[in-house]
Amino acid sequence: MELKKVFKEILQVIKSEHSSVIFSNPPKFKSVLDSAVNGMSNLKEGEKKKILTLMNAAITDLHAYTKLESDHGASGVFSPMSMADQMIERGFDKEASTQLMESIYEVAGKHKGDIKAVPHIEAKIGDIIRFGPYYWRVLYVNKSEYDFSAIIISRDIIEQRPYHNRIADVTWEKSDLRKYLNETFLTSNFKENERRRIMDTTVRNRDNDIKYISEFRKEQGLPPTVSAGEDTVDKIFLLSIEEARNLMPGESKRAAKIDGHEAEWWLRTPGDCENCASHVYRDGFIRYSGGFVGYDYGVRPVLRLSLV
Repeated sequence: MELKKVFKEILQVIKSEHSSVIFSNPPKFKSVLDSAVNGMSNLKEGEKKKILTLMNAAITDLHAYTKLESDHGASGVFSPMSMADQMIERGFDKEASTQLMESIYEVAGKHKGDIKAVPHIEAKIGDIIRFGPYYWRVLYVNKSEYDFSAIIISRDIIEQRPYHNRIADVTWEKSDLRKYLNETFLTSNFKENERRRIMDTTVRNRDNDIKYISEFRKEQGLPPTVSAGEDTVDKIFLLSIEEARNLMPGESKRAAKIDGHEAEWWLRTPGDCENCASHVYRDGFIRYSGGFVGYDYGVRPVLRLSLV
């Protein structure tokens, strides 16, 4: 039995006869599916049962994403492979799941407008999307030939914790917060298939050379800039001062809440001394001088998400 050929044949039958219900109405789809599958004389009873179980599970997943978009205004962040991965994690056969999701994408994708949540990823700057257990705001989208990805930041402050476990001279590279985000946070909040879509990002760490800070440090006999340390390669990171200004222009775009209350949140750029890090005030204003790294400020993780 050539699974993909069978899947596409069933989907084409449903589409040609019931285009108004394909994928958008699971109860109606399931009854139509039963009829289409049972009408295929070339399939054995065991094969029909396997196909019905798999396709019913797939359509339930796809409809859940459609509902997420409708209820929360979130763009669908999924692809044939990511949807297949979810089914495989639930115990379905890997080859069958992959071929089914590819078939759904190919059949639905050729008939624009028949399905609200075609399994592909669309994202534009300003969108709110769901990925893992959180909602994220799209800050930047890259659609080059070799890099189809989006830079996203958590919509809300997800927790409050120190930049470092004690007040000490530290850079982003050596901070406890960087270690936490790229280890515990990453593995605890994202499934394996989701982690594969979080891309490695070369994080450029620029010294704090804000003019008034440089002038103050010179008066104190200190080097004019505060070293940001070495560049890093991270899955999860924080915005720098420059990124916060350029990707989130205006205080209103930077203000964020935790549990319904506005709060300050960390940036990765150092503050006006080696044991401080810059952060964003409750009102969205950037505090370039920063706060001591041992303080509990908010955390808004940033990551580069593959859109393919």
